[in-house]
Amino acid sequence: MPSHKNGATLNGVPLGEGRGRLDSLFLRATLLAFLFAALFYDSAHLLARTWAGRDDYSHGFIVPFISLYLAWADRERLKSIEARPSLTTGLFSLMIGCAMLIAGNAGGISILEQSAPVVIIPATVLMLLGARFVWALALPLFYLIFMVPVFDYFILRAHWPAQMLTATVAAKALGLIGVPVFQNMQFLELPNISLEVARECSGVNYLLSIVAVGIPLAWITQAGLKRRALLISFAVLVGIIANSLRVTLIGVWGYLGGVVVHGPMHVFQGFFVSMAGFAFLFAAAWVMGIKKGPREKKAEELVPFNWASFNGKKFRSAWMVLVLMFIATIGFTRIHGIGEAGLDPQAFNPLSEGVRGWSARQFVNSFRANGADLESSIIFRNGSGRELMFYLGYFASQRQDKEMVNYSLNFLYDNSEEAEIVGPNGQRFKVNRAIVKEGGRRFLFLYWYDINGRIVADRRLSKLYTVVDGIFRGRTNGAIVVLSGDVTEDGALKEVYASETELASGLMPVLKDILGASKAMPGK
Repeated sequence: MPSHKNGATLNGVPLGEGRGRLDSLFLRATLLAFLFAALFYDSAHLLARTWAGRDDYSHGFIVPFISLYLAWADRERLKSIEARPSLTTGLFSLMIGCAMLIAGNAGGISILEQSAPVVIIPATVLMLLGARFVWALALPLFYLIFMVPVFDYFILRAHWPAQMLTATVAAKALGLIGVPVFQNMQFLELPNISLEVARECSGVNYLLSIVAVGIPLAWITQAGLKRRALLISFAVLVGIIANSLRVTLIGVWGYLGGVVVHGPMHVFQGFFVSMAGFAFLFAAAWVMGIKKGPREKKAEELVPFNWASFNGKKFRSAWMVLVLMFIATIGFTRIHGIGEAGLDPQAFNPLSEGVRGWSARQFVNSFRANGADLESSIIFRNGSGRELMFYLGYFASQRQDKEMVNYSLNFLYDNSEEAEIVGPNGQRFKVNRAIVKEGGRRFLFLYWYDINGRIVADRRLSKLYTVVDGIFRGRTNGAIVVLSGDVTEDGALKEVYASETELASGLMPVLKDILGASKAMPGK
């Protein structure tokens, strides 16, 4: 065994050998960082766009840095853990993460591509270092989930209760200070102004940021699970109260004659909730007391780094498999091209001729599918004078900001239920039915997706078909078809629904011919 001439050692290992292992580990870390950068380049770009464009995920910019700090703060304990690579379980987890990345990239499904790092990073730790390291790094690894928009399902369902709670508390508060107010559901009627606690005003969007900041703050400043949970719960409660206070102040401001609804200099905008939540969060941490950090260890007490566990045969095997998996995934996402399935705008002409008992005329529809390459908006009218609005949005390909299924259509998804229509040849199709309120009126929507001839109601199934077509056919084209009718008048719902199903049945063969004319073009 080579050794330094004066017998010097590094953590119990002869100095020359320790330096060699350090150099080897540094090279591996450098290569890993390079592969991570190449692997997550697109994911990071998508995440950054989400953080910059959505108030409820603006905290995403600091999440990776907080995660790194939480891991660094626990470095002394990590140094005492022996690396025991878990090749089988780690590889399985890694394959799931890479499959998510490939599927998201090929199918233009941004949520899969954005979520992939949250799976791949823990899988990498498990594969190279073992389950004990994953457990020790549970908090920083789990915390990464806060940078990905995966909480939309829960946020959407929390909006309505939060709207009602905010309106109720604000109405009570306004009454207590002598401002006359009448509450009608989420509406607050004052003598000179009418306020609506809309979905955007529910305050739910900002609670996620408060929790995302509260978790690391509680972990760093408080000792014990109960104290940490108490601090986070307190921050959420303050956020809810702050939103009710915000609406109350808007009511007072409007009652006193304020022209700008959100107050002078717009101080009563939604960020009021997060700023109040953060202020009380840090104040509560200070009041509850900052836990004392561990005493500084003397040099002789520091745990030596276990170089041997990073140089064994099992570690080298796991490393090689990991590198090969990363290279294969990077290669597929970079080489595999998605072509655009072009469609001649003239293909929409048969729609303007009407459909079996329905005349047609063009109009400008307020309903739009963001990113659609071609659109057709028509008003169909039957012999009895019933008018229905029709919209078709065709996507030659799908990618970020060009997806048929995206959050801008949440107003449909929230109120949808499946329905069934019968085509002219007796074939049955599943579609979606939803009632949407807009400007004091109610509209019945009937809509479905066409994925290369497949009529799909379920938006998740449409994404699955898009992924399959993207991977195996190199195309992600599709269309969303929407019918809507006014059902504001009493008794109109049944008649409009019957008319929409009749029109949808007549449209099916026409749309099949139109959308079947799409021609795939080479991937870019």
